[in-house]
Amino acid sequence: MSPRSPVGSIFDLSIPPRSSSNTQSKPKGEELLHTVRQTKWAVTKAREWLSLHGMNTTFEDFTDEQLDQMLLGFYTSGVKKDGSSFSATALLAFRTALNRYLQKRGRITNLATAHNFKQSNAVLARLMSTSVKVNKTIRVPDIKLMYTSGTLSNSTPESLLYKVWFELQMNFRSKLDWSKVLAEHFFFSHNSVGKLVVTWNTCGLGNCSQMTVIEADGSSYCPVESLRLYMEHRSQAGKALLQVPASKDLQTKGVWYLPEDIRDYREKSFMKKISALARLSQTYTNACVLNCYEEYFQAMLSLNNMNPSASTSC
Repeated sequence: MSPRSPVGSIFDLSIPPRSSSNTQSKPKGEELLHTVRQTKWAVTKAREWLSLHGMNTTFEDFTDEQLDQMLLGFYTSGVKKDGSSFSATALLAFRTALNRYLQKRGRITNLATAHNFKQSNAVLARLMSTSVKVNKTIRVPDIKLMYTSGTLSNSTPESLLYKVWFELQMNFRSKLDWSKVLAEHFFFSHNSVGKLVVTWNTCGLGNCSQMTVIEADGSSYCPVESLRLYMEHRSQAGKALLQVPASKDLQTKGVWYLPEDIRDYREKSFMKKISALARLSQTYTNACVLNCYEEYFQAMLSLNNMNPSASTSC
């Protein structure tokens, strides 16, 4: 018999609901949690770099030429906390986030295409071309195939495990140390309009200092419904969220997972296994998952338009 669902816990959710959680109707301009984090990161890094070099940190007031020089300097001398250089992919994300930040403040110029940023973009282009490894994204058709093939689904212990693993990363948008992600960090409840939500205590994971809230989207591929189902089936004897799927014999007896956490080497190969099981166009690595949110959004929009029936549990 499955353990009692965590839905309806007494945990007080005081976080206001998003204006819209339906994937099909999400406004293009709506900022998701990962977007806010990325923007905040880029702005903070820009100010830190300027301060370190004794410059005015209010870059919002810079001319295009001054911004170009700031970007050029950051691309060539910006470093992480440990003193190592940023990857070309991280620098590209920095430019994208900073461009979004400035445009929201009314600046029309595009940092990636405007002629006034020719010098900095030339440097970034060179770094991208000489980068030893630039992580790939996952193509939209391949993301759709992961779902339509049943590789990411609620059908089996393995497919449900992969689906939860993949979708939590889509919502957190940062590399995770899965050994620190525990089942007790998740709380289910309903918002003011009766929609199921899960609050994930992500404080301390990566650079996150706040909780992550995920709303059920009412679709056939609802990530919250899958997470709830996973929580019902996982072994209560283990603390780590990710658990090893049970053998076929135990599954016939209603046991889906063993109280054993997924060892690091197994989790690191998840995307390669998914690529093989779903027969994707190429073999992807786990690093690709964090780079494919836009592709994921497009794929889910397409899938939900093809199959608009909603899950009644959401």
